[in-house]
Amino acid sequence: MRTTLDIDDAILSYARGVAKHNKTTIGEVISDLAKDGLKAHSKGKQPVRDGFPQIVRKPGSNVVITNEFIQTLLDESE
Repeated sequence: MRTTLDIDDAILSYARGVAKHNKTTIGEVISDLAKDGLKAHSKGKQPVRDGFPQIVRKPGSNVVITNEFIQTLLDESE
């Protein structure tokens, strides 16, 4: 299916490199990445971006994730 998306430049660059290396299309690479992300999310795993786990708000949550919120979590984990 054809559609128009705004994709982060770093993601597009990564997908372009993988597509060239694997001799496939950028669309196929991004679709595979999306499928992997959805599988991880449905299994309750935390998504990862650039090698770092992402903090994901649960639907309906009113928690706003700010730098201060993250710092509080880091302080509590020490």
